[in-house]
Amino acid sequence: RAEQLASIPGGVAAEEEEGWNALIKQYGWVPEIEVRAVMNRGNARARQGKFTDAVSDYGRAIELAPGEPDPYLNRGASYEALGRFEDALADYSSVLAINPRDPAA
Repeated sequence: RAEQLASIPGGVAAEEEEGWNALIKQYGWVPEIEVRAVMNRGNARARQGKFTDAVSDYGRAIELAPGEPDPYLNRGASYEALGRFEDALADYSSVLAINPRDPAA
């Protein structure tokens, strides 16, 4: 999963990141928009290999929507890319706690 995130050309992902930054700046005060925007910005950052920044974005998404499995799953993949395997395992365990049948975890 981490390899897939990093395999998309950086220029496209960098443009996406800037778009999500603008959206967060303009509408970040709306939680439903912020959670989606930080998730997508995290994805764009992960595709650029900015895994530490992506972890931060996914962490914010978890704060906003702790019952959603995707931020945990994506943060886990970023932790893997950073070699933080225990943190990744904890996030994958959180995915399974939310949805025990999630095939991605």
